[in-house]
Amino acid sequence: MHLKGNNTPKVLFAVLAATVMLSAAFVCDDGASVSSADSSFTPTYYDAKVTPFTFPESMGTPIMTAISKAESTVDISIYYMGSEDVIALLCSLEESEGVDVRVLVLGNPLGINTDSEISMLKRLESVGGEVNVINYPGCDSKDKRYTYVHNKYAIIDGDTVVITSENWTKSNLGKGGNRGWGAVIESAGYAAHMEGIFEGDYSATNADVRTLDDAFPDIPVSGELEFGIITDAYPTPTYSAKVAPVTSPDNSKSALRYFMDSATTRLYVEQLDIDKKNASLTEDSLVRLMADKAEGGADVKYILNGTYETSEDADEAEHHALVQSLNGNTKVKAAIYEKTKAFPQIHNKGVIADDKTWVGSVNWTEGSFLRNREAAVIIDSGEVASYYAGYFETDFDNAYNADYSKAGLDLEENKYYIGGALAAILALIAAFVRRNSRKAVRSMTSSGRGSGSGSRSSKKGGASRSKGSSKGKRR
Repeated sequence: MHLKGNNTPKVLFAVLAATVMLSAAFVCDDGASVSSADSSFTPTYYDAKVTPFTFPESMGTPIMTAISKAESTVDISIYYMGSEDVIALLCSLEESEGVDVRVLVLGNPLGINTDSEISMLKRLESVGGEVNVINYPGCDSKDKRYTYVHNKYAIIDGDTVVITSENWTKSNLGKGGNRGWGAVIESAGYAAHMEGIFEGDYSATNADVRTLDDAFPDIPVSGELEFGIITDAYPTPTYSAKVAPVTSPDNSKSALRYFMDSATTRLYVEQLDIDKKNASLTEDSLVRLMADKAEGGADVKYILNGTYETSEDADEAEHHALVQSLNGNTKVKAAIYEKTKAFPQIHNKGVIADDKTWVGSVNWTEGSFLRNREAAVIIDSGEVASYYAGYFETDFDNAYNADYSKAGLDLEENKYYIGGALAAILALIAAFVRRNSRKAVRSMTSSGRGSGSGSRSSKKGGASRSKGSSKGKRR
């Protein structure tokens, strides 16, 4: 931008005014709240005993412990189950204990080679277990009820449900797992509800479901499987609670809005992912709901994953920009999580609203809300909420940087990240004013001398970055 003579102040003030107008349009909305509770969801609560746990600390021990206690049935619906320990335990229950085991797995998990999982599940079939595949290879798109079946739950003996945010993989059931939450829920009413969901999804009468052998005829049966010793070393307190089921695509988005809108004192959110629609600061979005709650005086904290092993760099940049925008334009305290020795990434989808907790598989994306099969649960218990909050607050303290900033993205493509762009525009204006002021001073005081511009080293512009945020591309 080249500015001449007396037009300089006018142009600068015009740019500044436009910037302020953009800021008001995208952030303030005249101080009015655009978010509102969703009245289309009414929770159905069941009495329960709840044992909360976390990944990676638990290494999946509560999952193994709960399944090992099965006496009659185990039904599992899961996106991906690559843990030999779990499948070996299921084989043992089916073969030696007479427990009827049924598993529904997804045939098209994104970016995952399932050959090993399918081979081990064929071992389960060989000892009497039943395994069906939904969205099997070659399934006609018109027959698919869901884009992905992203559940991670088990129903045991018709009275206990294990539900998690994490897939049951070797790493998540080991020391290298992601950050996630899970719960073992003893409740006949809740288990019966989830059994109805399972039966509807599992049946091979559905056009998108086939038996394992029909779906993968060429993958051989694995050899003998073994699981390690199951111990009670991981502390697992159990609390009385009420629980309400939530599923996608049935009601998860309306349920989440209802759940979040109930918060009056605290709203804590720990998330793997969010899409543009739900991250908007200007629309009736989940992020705007958070901002409104913070404006109303609630303690609102947000942790968003910032490091990915398999996704595109653009996702990471957008997450950084959103966290910056929240910290700069709202009263939400937002943190970005970078990979540390504690765990590879935030894979959680957890929310705490006052004394209630949301646990499950639902990401904050329209696909997850409206096109996937997902399962979550609302747990009404101050003790359970405090349990998860302890881990959340540690994660937040380790990730939060009040001065965090990172350059915003393109305004047209990422309007809800306006805070980063505004910061960049204002920085450019300030730099321009300083530079031209120095030139004016030099022109008045350096008669007969060169301007010295050739001897100066220009400083690189750009916002400061938080420690650990600068890194190479992922592979």
